[in-house]
Amino acid sequence: MWLARERLTRSSGETAELLILVGIILQVLAWLGISFILLVIIPALGVLFFIIGLVILALVYIYCYARTRDGDYAGAEAPTLIFGILSLIFGGVIPGILYLIAWILIREEAGQASMSELSQLEGQSGWSSGSGSLKKACPSCHRNIEGDSPYCKWCGQPVAGVAPATGTAHSSAAPLPTSTPTSQPPSQGVQMQIMMLRRKVAMYNYSSDDRSSPSMVSEKESIVRDAQSLRSGLPPEQQQEIDSIVAGIR
Repeated sequence: MWLARERLTRSSGETAELLILVGIILQVLAWLGISFILLVIIPALGVLFFIIGLVILALVYIYCYARTRDGDYAGAEAPTLIFGILSLIFGGVIPGILYLIAWILIREEAGQASMSELSQLEGQSGWSSGSGSLKKACPSCHRNIEGDSPYCKWCGQPVAGVAPATGTAHSSAAPLPTSTPTSQPPSQGVQMQIMMLRRKVAMYNYSSDDRSSPSMVSEKESIVRDAQSLRSGLPPEQQQEIDSIVAGIR
């Protein structure tokens, strides 16, 4: 009930931050209690246990809590999972469960942040991806339109980047040479393909399907092929960007 109320009033990241903090506090109390008992029985062992616990809690704070607090969900995801498993084994069941729940929320928040970043890039470029084709937003009514028509099919206003036809049927001027529809500049086209590759990787990573299933194996192979095809002929900076995207496949 408490966790459900927190999800209603806080974002996944804020709830994960709170869970990690509660887990740290519980472990501090547990470590202090055990260290005190060991100090009475075996002082040297009690001091050693206290120092080891202090180091572990400092690592949890730096790599899990601080990164989650600062919004670095991708950086906090793996450490939170590791410390959650270790806590279940060595540091207490309750803190371990709290860390694992926080890991689930961090993973969810990281996926939402990735999709939000892609949406912002699409909005800045004026293009969006869907069903394997590119759509452009009308600058007047902001609805998605397909194809290379010079006018929006919704509001009838001219579409930026596509020149409308000029002249009349009775014009005596020499006919203009046939030209292909205006396309995106090469750099913008490459950036769009990189953005779509990033979206594919994000959707693959946050899919709940079994990674060993034929469909997921085929999807991963398709992403790698697309990346290899895209990176050929590009500058080293863009090749490194594509390599880093592919390296993020989990």
